Amino acid sequence: MRGAPSRPGLPCGSGPWAPPRPPCHCPDHPPVALSVPPQVQPGPRVLKVLVGEAVDLNCVAEGNPEPRVAWSKDGVALRGEGPEGSVHFTAIQTSHAGTYRCEASSSAGVDAWELDLRPPHWGTDETSGLLERVAGENASLPCPARVPPSLREDRRRANVSGMAGQSLTLECDANGFPAPEITWLKDGRQVGVPRGWMGSRIQEGDSGLYSCRAENQAGIAQRDFDLLVLSE
Repeated sequence: MRGAPSRPGLPCGSGPWAPPRPPCHCPDHPPVALSVPPQVQPGPRVLKVLVGEAVDLNCVAEGNPEPRVAWSKDGVALRGEGPEGSVHFTAIQTSHAGTYRCEASSSAGVDAWELDLRPPHWGTDETSGLLERVAGENASLPCPARVPPSLREDRRRANVSGMAGQSLTLECDANGFPAPEITWLKDGRQVGVPRGWMGSRIQEGDSGLYSCRAENQAGIAQRDFDLLVLSE
């Protein structure tokens, strides 16, 4: 018996009787990375700090590709002492006042944040820290702030005289934070008790140079009294 002739025009292995072909394994395409413009986290617009305080200005930015962060002050580029994205001040001085700008840039764009740093001038009655924050936590300060001691007419020598047997009081008013410790000295040696005044009936042997020294973690202040005891 002869076999059935194959259909003309259909190659071998094709047609409805052909075996199924194995599935096609197409190569996976990697996802396309999208560019995201830099975005700087907002921080305070105005920062008031104590002269002598340590301050860190931190700038955090996100984006794709990762943005490069740079600081400038009044338009002049800065090189921070801290890690990239931060500026560290060991002790704030009045010369540090100005407008600071953090700029984050990449091939996708630029974003920036600015703040005004204002170290106030401290007088004898200004013993509370000033800090203004508008938004964010990109600036850090020690809390509470330390204030160096200040004395009324400190660094000035007062000439004081009195008669032997007379009651005499030397006053020493000190301000600061933390509260300064008072030490009295006579001719460079500690005398009396640690308080803001020193008084007694004076004798001729009490003549000498008395110093009131106020000291805390932020500094030292001193006032001198040149005492002359007169005999009757």
